[in-house]
Amino acid sequence: SLISSVRPDVKEREAQGQRSAVASLLNMVCDAVVELDDELRMVGECLALSNALFHNQARGLLGKPLKQFVVGADQLFYEEKMTSQDESSTDAAKMFHVRLCDAWGNLVPMELFHVPFRGLGGEMRHLVGLKEHGDARTEVPETGHSP
Repeated sequence: SLISSVRPDVKEREAQGQRSAVASLLNMVCDAVVELDDELRMVGECLALSNALFHNQARGLLGKPLKQFVVGADQLFYEEKMTSQDESSTDAAKMFHVRLCDAWGNLVPMELFHVPFRGLGGEMRHLVGLKEHGDARTEVPETGHSP
């Protein structure tokens, strides 16, 4: 029937509208916003993150796991925070701190704002806003972990 064929389309548009609203809010307060797939790999536009980490081009970040830029000592914490959500709820927004490593080897303290959501095909996706936390970038110690 016409109604049953319109409902999925309306739900898809509603979901896309909610995702856009969340992304807009994150863009207002964050230095970069990235979308991650169900394996926590970057999809979509990554230019702001590329610039924040002094990488040459955004295309070089597409398909890469965000974890790759997380300092080794913070990687387990990052993974736990990103994957510790109730699968039945996609409303579990969280904020946490990790350190990223930029292209020059500096530690960049970041606040991550994480919002999981379901993509149009029902797959798990993640919107992550990244905001530099504090003023000082520090060099990675010789014995420290680097991504």
